[in-house]
Amino acid sequence: MRYGVVVPNFSTPERLIELGVRSERHGFDGFFLWDHVYRNGPPRPLSDTWTTLAALAMRTERVRLGSWVTPLPRRRAHVLARQVVTVDHLSGGRVVLGVGLGSQGAAQSLDEFSRFGEDPDPRHRAVLMDESLHALSGYFSGTEFSYEGTAVQARSTVFVPRPLQASLPVWAACEWPRRTPLRRAARVDGFCPIKIVEGEYRFMTPDDVHDLRVAVEARRGADAAFDIAIVAGPPPRAGVSEFEEAGATWLLMGTEGDPGWEVPMAELIRRGPTALA
Repeated sequence: MRYGVVVPNFSTPERLIELGVRSERHGFDGFFLWDHVYRNGPPRPLSDTWTTLAALAMRTERVRLGSWVTPLPRRRAHVLARQVVTVDHLSGGRVVLGVGLGSQGAAQSLDEFSRFGEDPDPRHRAVLMDESLHALSGYFSGTEFSYEGTAVQARSTVFVPRPLQASLPVWAACEWPRRTPLRRAARVDGFCPIKIVEGEYRFMTPDDVHDLRVAVEARRGADAAFDIAIVAGPPPRAGVSEFEEAGATWLLMGTEGDPGWEVPMAELIRRGPTALA
């Protein structure tokens, strides 16, 4: 089991970098940032995720760095590929790319598509997601490739440098127990599951993790290696060993991102991974 911190990018880059440096100092294995461009309500500082991760790569040596998660439908895959590979080189090969469809609607207080004139239709976003994943694998290969999707194209393209990692990990967000997103199982290296019950977010249980792993293995094979990274709920929660036995490989400490969230999160980080025990 590895332990990480996942925080919103609703803060200044200086404070986010400080939290990332603290996470490494206090023994965490990963530091992950939400990837939003807007939040409803009173204006609050919000930092670009991949620019912040690039700066953090220069201030850390060991901790894995990544997004939780980057919405591929509002990113141009070729631009994102350049950003991700750049951070992978700056970090010495420590990047994880988390990807998802993106949030839309009042339930999340987010409208990052329609507010800026982008199509929020879930089917359209699913097409962009799938085609962008195809394109990213070509960009990361460092070899010539072409791709012709309905929304994403690349013609006789070679992107160098390639990532330092032989296989840069790509984790896909999924809403459990929905099975449709698992059709991408064969093309990604891990999952960031969020449990949905009657339209409300809930924390994953060990039983949920077990069922997710079984569902993925049914599509990939029992011997396939992949990550399941979950955000731990507040105490009381299931023990670390229960999540590990169920198949989780990462246990993350998160926050709702309410105003002033940085102060209590800094204290939890100071306690180290034992805060998740």
